[in-house]
Amino acid sequence: MKIKEVKCKNCGASLKIDEQSKKAKCEYCKTEFLLEDAEKDGYEFEKGRLKAQVELFNEITRNVPQFNSVFNKKKKKLDEIDDEEDDQSKIFKYSKNRKWYVNLIFCLISFIGLLVIPSIIYLLLNLVIKNSNVCDILANIIFILILYLMYYKDLNKEFKIFKNNFKSNMKVAFKYYIVGMMGMVFFNLLIVTVLKDISSNESQVRELLFNDTIFALISIMIIAPISEEIIFRKSLQPLIKNKWVYAICCGLLFGGAHILTNILNNAFVLSDLFYILPYASLGVSFALMDYDTKTTVTSICIHAFHNSFTAILLLITYFGGI
Repeated sequence: MKIKEVKCKNCGASLKIDEQSKKAKCEYCKTEFLLEDAEKDGYEFEKGRLKAQVELFNEITRNVPQFNSVFNKKKKKLDEIDDEEDDQSKIFKYSKNRKWYVNLIFCLISFIGLLVIPSIIYLLLNLVIKNSNVCDILANIIFILILYLMYYKDLNKEFKIFKNNFKSNMKVAFKYYIVGMMGMVFFNLLIVTVLKDISSNESQVRELLFNDTIFALISIMIIAPISEEIIFRKSLQPLIKNKWVYAICCGLLFGGAHILTNILNNAFVLSDLFYILPYASLGVSFALMDYDTKTTVTSICIHAFHNSFTAILLLITYFGGI
């Protein structure tokens, strides 16, 4: 005798019935029923269960992108919280987690370091390396590494922000860059019309570019954008919270740095102050794009683009006899 298992139509209990039987009686609820009906009901039950599973699976699948989006946002937030909690126990923290006076010290080190550190490193390197251009490049690279170590947590995080939002960041950047360039061109035309001359900084850059082209391009296209943006934007950012105050301060300091050569060489005249304006207009635009995109990498890229475009244009003009 072969035994098969069926479900009671009334209470759903499992019953073991002779395969040859046509009727069955539930030993629990005493209900009698035909086995043919029970098998049919069992088939419909299993079919319904499988259909429900498929529908559930399809519903989950449809919502996976939305679920992943929510999950990733929550995970990112938790990672940031964990990162900041871990940051509290480290010496080199995110700028926002440092005391204000620590950020001020880092800022002063950056600005004073611009005048002192590369020169000291240059003198030390020159004892071993006699090529002055090589010493100058290496000294500035080492100074950039020092700046990076001071702000490495911020810069690493900001690089990820820049990479993840590249298109939107560049859209914002070029919007501000165009406005900054318009201001720079306007002030340059005004100053040249009145003073009939270009700035000492511009004259020195052109002289270096035409005489030591390769070393000048490395300095203009790579070193200057990185070091200047970290100093004039990154170091000031944690200290000044207001967007426009921050931008104006960055612009004025950036412009002032470009007439510093005359002051250091005791060749400063009052008219040199006018040259702050064209550089300041560009400096303000760099600060605004950093503030809006929340990453200094934005202004580093645009600054590098500006310097590269200007240098190449000057070389074409010079060597082309235009």
